[in-house]
Amino acid sequence: RREVEIQYHLHYKHILKLYGYFQSEKELFLVLEFVGGRSLHSLCVTTELEDSRIRRIVYQLSLAVMYMHLRGVIHRDLKLENVLIDSKNDVKVIDFGWSVHCPTEDLRATYCGTVLYLSPEIVEGRGYDKSVDIWALGVLMYELYFKNPPFYGRDKKSTFEMIVGDSLVFPKPIRIDAENLLRNMLNKDPRKRIKIEDVLQHCYFRDFRKASQN
Repeated sequence: RREVEIQYHLHYKHILKLYGYFQSEKELFLVLEFVGGRSLHSLCVTTELEDSRIRRIVYQLSLAVMYMHLRGVIHRDLKLENVLIDSKNDVKVIDFGWSVHCPTEDLRATYCGTVLYLSPEIVEGRGYDKSVDIWALGVLMYELYFKNPPFYGRDKKSTFEMIVGDSLVFPKPIRIDAENLLRNMLNKDPRKRIKIEDVLQHCYFRDFRKASQN
């Protein structure tokens, strides 16, 4: 019910539209917008993405995250698999199964999400806020550049230890502004982590913003 209620009231071009739903005795059916493309995970695995393509994807996802946050919604499961690319190469955020409506600044405590995208505060069982979506967006952006998540251990325990304790490492050089944005999104201290509105104003998107406005 929560998933349906949240997604049904989100009307934004970069979020998959839920038109309605109905149910039988045993099943719930969602009537969703058709996207004739593929998942971002599939695109990332099969394609060497150019920097401009990555910037476009991350910028559109940042717009979607800001839209959700302004409406008091935390997605809590942003990842490559939960983003679709449509026939126009625009993104659509999907799967609101872990989403929650949190209109106040109160901290959440539910352990949820996907292991490789969990922020340090969730891993440590501390209260968290909407900044967990910024962390997940940073992990996703890192994967678009390097094909692997930034903290990836041999098992769940070692992955958690890396998320909490290891420094961020870049396997190969990338543009300086991209590295700066990633370091700000993947700041282990949620109080110092960049806000979504500042992500969108970051110099990494400067040329892209100008092109989008023309």
